Amino acid sequence: MSFIRAFLLLAIPALLACAAGTITYRNCTDRALCLSGCNEAVVPTDVCFATSGGQILSEIISCVPQIRVCGDLSYYTDAFCTQLAHTDGFVCDQCNPDSGNGGTFNEAVCSRHIDGHEYLALLVCGADSTCGTCNNYQNVSVGECIPVAQSHADWKATISRTAYGRNVLSASSTPLWGKYTGAVTCNGVSMQQWTSNAQCDSTPARAPLVPENSCIDGASIHCNWL
Repeated sequence: MSFIRAFLLLAIPALLACAAGTITYRNCTDRALCLSGCNEAVVPTDVCFATSGGQILSEIISCVPQIRVCGDLSYYTDAFCTQLAHTDGFVCDQCNPDSGNGGTFNEAVCSRHIDGHEYLALLVCGADSTCGTCNNYQNVSVGECIPVAQSHADWKATISRTAYGRNVLSASSTPLWGKYTGAVTCNGVSMQQWTSNAQCDSTPARAPLVPENSCIDGASIHCNWL
């Protein structure tokens, strides 16, 4: 059992004695750190609202006050991983539909050895929606700078964990490098998203869980706790 999983079991995923009535959504021209060129909007949680543009037509955002572990994959424009271009935060140990392979699932497991060394294990779970039966595709050590390219099979499997990661691969006009920068405790924000209507009707097409305050392609969500 990893150190992080052991911590969570000891902590017993604790519910905080508060709730969030609204969220602050930031969309920034700074796609890496969300520090500049930001527009902010305050919207209520647990309420359906229509979105403008893109594939998502409507969504419901919920702040669930529960301790989780979140990791980060960062992408750079140089082979030494010093010139940050993009970040992609994610919730660890979460069974996710594979954005590029219909009907299959994957899971990113954040682990820490007894000596403190961290690594990211990518599990491929086939059609198992609970990720109870998975194959370990690969491990990525924290801080390891790896070339990112369509032809680089090892990193392609890790970076394509999300639709955003897949877009980074296909849209970049210059070479990219990536690395796993480690995991921290966090709060996860639940998003239910619809692609077929603007009224949040029926079963959502997507239901990602994203880290609060994490900058993902220039966007971040902050829960305004009461």
